[in-house]
Amino acid sequence: MSAFIERITGGQVDGAVEATQAIIGGDMAATVAQNPYAMGKVGVEQATRAANGESIDPRVNTGLTLVTKKNAPKYLKIRERQLGALLGVED
Repeated sequence: MSAFIERITGGQVDGAVEATQAIIGGDMAATVAQNPYAMGKVGVEQATRAANGESIDPRVNTGLTLVTKKNAPKYLKIRERQLGALLGVED
């Protein structure tokens, strides 16, 4: 049984900053990150268009990112830059 447990790899979906930090620390293998910054930005843009009587896209894909040990540091820097003070990180 212990040989089986040693082969289990953990992951999660959400791309939370805490999950990214866990990947960097070696406690998690990967996370699939949605892009809340883009989701909010595109949502506001679509709402503005609708409020102005313009047509809007019925479906919008803001993308996903597979965050792994290889790209976690870069991804974390992007998230910190986008979320800044919400994370307690300021320039």
